Amino acid sequence: LKTNMALFCAERAIIEAAPGAFLEAEDKPEGSLVVLDLVADVSIYNCTFRMRKPDYGTYGTPKPPYLPGEWRHAIRVTGSKNVLLHNVQGSSSGGDGLYIGPSVNADLTRLPCTNITAQQCRFDANYRQGISVLACRGECLIEDTVMSNTRGASPQAGIDIEPENDDVAEITVRRCQSIGNRGS
Repeated sequence: LKTNMALFCAERAIIEAAPGAFLEAEDKPEGSLVVLDLVADVSIYNCTFRMRKPDYGTYGTPKPPYLPGEWRHAIRVTGSKNVLLHNVQGSSSGGDGLYIGPSVNADLTRLPCTNITAQQCRFDANYRQGISVLACRGECLIEDTVMSNTRGASPQAGIDIEPENDDVAEITVRRCQSIGNRGS
């Protein structure tokens, strides 16, 4: 997705990973279904993003031709600012339902996210976490959101806040539920 755009999905619409897609398992943008990298002022409303976790295998044993990995995220937000996810679902990923992290530019400068909001979202049956927050400055708001049934790679939590290089500040988690996840 690009700067200054809004994506609206019709009721019950599903954007789903194609069979045979995401064969590689490296931590890079093209390994995720939806990528917001170095963008600003982007909103996504009423969309369901579904991957194919059973194809990627479980507990580090993928089905051929897939390689093992935990980075096939449903939604990857890196180095971006002013992003709103409203009534969005990210499920059955081979990584996180929602990954919020840094973008690293050509001279290896880390660029954290700023002002990221997830409201009334659901992240279900993902491999690593429902949501991971690694790098977000300014407000990071997760509100009225359900993170459920995470199983696969540790920590297998509903939400995992794992600051890298002091890149995480001002996180608010309000009226959320973490249900049926394998990890704490």
